[in-house]
Amino acid sequence: IPSIYAAIPAQQIPFYDGCTRILGPEDESFFGDWMTYAMKSSSFHASETVEAMTWFDLPDAVEAAYDAPFPSRTYMAGIRTFPSLINEVPGTTQDAWVGLQNYQKPFLTIWASNDPGNLGSCELQQSFIDNVPGAVGKPHARLEEASHFLQDDQGEEIARRLVEFYRGNYMGGNFGEEVDSLEETCESDPNEDPRQYCEFLLAYQRNGALTAEVWGTQGLSNCPSGCLDEVDLDAVQSENGALVISLNGPRIWLPMGDAELPELGESRVFGGLEVRLLATIDLSPEDLASGGEAGLGDPYEEYLVYRNTVYQYPAGSEVYELRSPEGEIYTMQSVSLIIDPNQTVNDLSSLASRLNLPEGWTYQVRSLDEELILIADGEARVITDDLGNTYQRRTVEADDDNEGDDSDEGDPETQVGYEILQVLSPNEIITWMALDITQQEFDAIQLPQGWFKNQPREVDADSGFFTKSPSAAMEGEFVIEEHFGHIWRHVATITETSIQLDDEGLLSGNNITKFHTLQYNSGRTLSYIISPEGDRYLRVSRDAGRMSDTPTIPDTWQLVEEILSEDLIIPLPNPTLNIRADNEDSFQGPIPE
Repeated sequence: IPSIYAAIPAQQIPFYDGCTRILGPEDESFFGDWMTYAMKSSSFHASETVEAMTWFDLPDAVEAAYDAPFPSRTYMAGIRTFPSLINEVPGTTQDAWVGLQNYQKPFLTIWASNDPGNLGSCELQQSFIDNVPGAVGKPHARLEEASHFLQDDQGEEIARRLVEFYRGNYMGGNFGEEVDSLEETCESDPNEDPRQYCEFLLAYQRNGALTAEVWGTQGLSNCPSGCLDEVDLDAVQSENGALVISLNGPRIWLPMGDAELPELGESRVFGGLEVRLLATIDLSPEDLASGGEAGLGDPYEEYLVYRNTVYQYPAGSEVYELRSPEGEIYTMQSVSLIIDPNQTVNDLSSLASRLNLPEGWTYQVRSLDEELILIADGEARVITDDLGNTYQRRTVEADDDNEGDDSDEGDPETQVGYEILQVLSPNEIITWMALDITQQEFDAIQLPQGWFKNQPREVDADSGFFTKSPSAAMEGEFVIEEHFGHIWRHVATITETSIQLDDEGLLSGNNITKFHTLQYNSGRTLSYIISPEGDRYLRVSRDAGRMSDTPTIPDTWQLVEEILSEDLIIPLPNPTLNIRADNEDSFQGPIPE
């Protein structure tokens, strides 16, 4: 069967002049030819359909992307059969049409003015405008230079119109009227602390679990009290479809250096306050039953906040910390004005006298000799005190009061990570890291062909974080999927395997694409291997079940150690060469001097 698109050039010809059809079929009879062609033609490619039904000529790379999921006829059952499903439509859409005729919520149509056949007709578009109540008075449009696949032809214009449409709906403007969100939002109050902020926690039930989204004013305004007092929490809860809303603030931000906050989503406006999505928190049914009060649990009870952040406390600044009976150190990150609106930063030096500390807990104030950095790689472990001040867990340290022990700190608690590998091809292996799993659960997973477990790894770094998934477009964006009953994050992609690095066969390597930063605290011992060319590779992890702590190193390589005199942050190169020794120690780099 010859191509039905042969007569349509790459730069599409006009089918309509306004609402007048000037070319193309008068009815839908051509659809039968399309069904037959899709099902039976010897040569069929997704790209030819998209190319023919777009106004503009598509670049070769875009056409190749459309064809990529269908490398041979074996993979085309879906797209070849899809057109024929029209035979099952008659009689099945009546209920949907009745529902649309009673649909009162805002309804917008954006039409392509050059979509061949009846699909592009003004009459079909007008039938929605006339029959759907929510369509009345909305800024409906027919886009020029747009065909059937109008998202490809006019994607940015569609997005712009949708943003205006949503702003008009959620910010009280008229539909079709240009609304500038900056004119609708509160600016910072110069008479209030510039470090002040507030957060709103919106609770939802998703996939059988309760979670709270944290929307905050950080980086946007200092949450002026005059604006905060005007926020109607019930209205915000209703507009955002939340089960419960809770105000967490105002608060005073303590880290004084540059803070790297996540860019997880668009900003919204809550009653005049512009906020953005910063994190999520798991909620319990008890939290929801009690109104979801911040979802933070009881004072001195640790909870998880899912975010990727870097907080800095400059050398010379004063920090305020809680220490648990087990030795965990929690550094204060914000001062709460919720319980005591008169609390100030100046009160923190003597805060211990106001706290009802549990047995074994201590409060300490210290001046930093060196910069302190708190990193949250996907999750932060946080607690509050009696007054609602928040603290983030830093490290697990040994008891400093042992007499005769000259060391300042013990080693951080060994962190064990769990990973599974999905082999798509020899040069594309996806690394998935578990967000929350135990050794027993990891051992119980039964993997099908094409999946493998990476042995449990002990992480050398005191902390570290991935800034995004390898395929992500922006910082803070991660691909998260459920596999085998657990949630995993895409953190790396192996692009080349089994690279032999020495004549003795002791070291082998893989090239890995990832965006990974490591932090080592002062006093830590770093282990490197150095290649004959002088390249340094840092040991980043070890096999939790290794038989030997000492790898066998080729004669032409060196194994060296270095004790840090100050905190060190190391962004690994991308791509990075991951070297495995005979005892499964993992070294990555090269690392610059």
